[in-house]
Amino acid sequence: MTAEIQREYISRNIKAKLAAKKAEGHKLGRPEGSRRISPKVIENLAAIRKYEKAGVSQEAIAKLIGVSRSTLIRNLRRVEEEGGQEG
Repeated sequence: MTAEIQREYISRNIKAKLAAKKAEGHKLGRPEGSRRISPKVIENLAAIRKYEKAGVSQEAIAKLIGVSRSTLIRNLRRVEEEGGQEG
């Protein structure tokens, strides 16, 4: 019984403090990840485009420039969202 009361007290206390922080304008939750584009992708963007046109797989391109396939795909998507910036 005592443990339940303590748990309820702690829960109420935490919820009240979180609500106060939110009211003060603090952002709650997990922080966003980095939105930067890998320098390796930027430096090799022209070569990446050339490889893509030649039909080279994304996995092979990633190995050639020294990043993971997921990093390559994510970064190429970001480059396109920013208007296709060329290194």
